[in-house]
Amino acid sequence: DVLSDEQAQAVLRKLAKMRKESIDMYSANGAEDRAGAERAELAVIERWLPSLADEDQTRIWVKEAIEEAGADNMGKIMGALMKAHRAELDGNLAQKIVKEELAS
Repeated sequence: DVLSDEQAQAVLRKLAKMRKESIDMYSANGAEDRAGAERAELAVIERWLPSLADEDQTRIWVKEAIEEAGADNMGKIMGALMKAHRAELDGNLAQKIVKEELAS
């Protein structure tokens, strides 16, 4: 079977997330040699991924999603964001910005 570009990106993003979690874990426990190996693997994976939106663009999308959803519900806003921009959005960054926008 052949993966679509969207499916391949999802797999690569999951692998990248796993590497980032491993880097944090190894670094926190003093295993810098293993963290270095994970960083090298992450660099290879990231070469095949399209870049994600920066903070400014993400903030614009968050504000649009808040207006469109007409809600102060984090779940609805994140759902709208992910539906519209899943392939180009860093979910953790978006969540942080949504929290900031809802608090202001």
